[in-house]
Amino acid sequence: MKKFYAIVSTLIIFSLLLSGCGKKPEQPTGDSSAAPTVSEPEPDRGNLNTLTGIYGTLDDSAVGKRPVAVMINNISTAQPVQTGLNKADVVFECLVEGGISRLMAVFSDLSQCEKLGTVRSARYSYVQLAKSLDAIYVHCGMDDTYTRPYAREMPNFDFFDLGAQSDSLSMRIKNGLAYEHTLYIKGETVESAVYDKYRNDISSDLSGRALFNFAEEKGVPANGKECTSVKYYMSGDNYSTFKYDSETKKYRRLPFGKSQTDYFTDEAFEFDNVFVLYAPTYEFPDGYHVRTDLDGGEGYYISNGVYKEIKWSKGDASDRLKVFETDGSELSVNPGTSFIAFPEKSLSGRTVIEPAPAPSEVSAVDSPEND
Repeated sequence: MKKFYAIVSTLIIFSLLLSGCGKKPEQPTGDSSAAPTVSEPEPDRGNLNTLTGIYGTLDDSAVGKRPVAVMINNISTAQPVQTGLNKADVVFECLVEGGISRLMAVFSDLSQCEKLGTVRSARYSYVQLAKSLDAIYVHCGMDDTYTRPYAREMPNFDFFDLGAQSDSLSMRIKNGLAYEHTLYIKGETVESAVYDKYRNDISSDLSGRALFNFAEEKGVPANGKECTSVKYYMSGDNYSTFKYDSETKKYRRLPFGKSQTDYFTDEAFEFDNVFVLYAPTYEFPDGYHVRTDLDGGEGYYISNGVYKEIKWSKGDASDRLKVFETDGSELSVNPGTSFIAFPEKSLSGRTVIEPAPAPSEVSAVDSPEND
């Protein structure tokens, strides 16, 4: 009998073990059974304007195309009749002969500028700036002693002289000034002409490359000091002022401190970014024409109500302009339009920033000793 009960007990235990083996394991109580997280795709912000760092404003037809740079008259008598500068992505200012300056307005899409002018002749330093952007350089005339030979020898550089073209590409508009201050262009007409004549697509090493290290959105530059206005001298009596508009958050241009608006539209000439980059200017052997040394130096970056001391470099004609913090790190630039001036370095001490920095904040670039 004992043997019988032992056998029965063994069978019961064995059956219990078999039923336990068929049991499904319990599900963990954690969240591991949840579906994996799928990140949302980045929203389409539209085309990037590489000259401004702004998305969504550039037409599909302009993507990947070479910029067009146009030489603008900036003598004091012609400043009241300037037009189209507020449509430019970037405007450069350098000294030319006689202590005056000229401007070069650069466009990713010149067709969006209805009228632009007045247009004047090319100069040496602007060839270097236009080349660094792979831009087609538009002008009327050119000094034959220095600029024309230099432009012709520049590899892969295209310049378009309105003075040698059909009158249908430009127009003389009576504005009360002498004949040389009356030449204007229609953006769409000239853009079509230069794209018909020259290579359209920007060089592969610049394709999609932004002009600066643009921030994602406009903000107050870190560690900046308040700047309601900045006044700089290009030469002894040639100066410009930029005043901050807290409503538009842009700096309004006042050449010689005078209020200025577009000759045709009456719009203010305002820019998101202002760069004042000090550079020495040298005379050519003829003692008349000049060039700006664009190797590099110090200066100011002004944007959204503040200014910062910065460093800059360029170098060879093909090299892009680069801007840095004083510690050498790359400067973060607000997206938007830029006005870039290269005042004579020896006049850096005459630059006036308001509100004025405290005496302990005066640096080498704004020391009176550099006047």
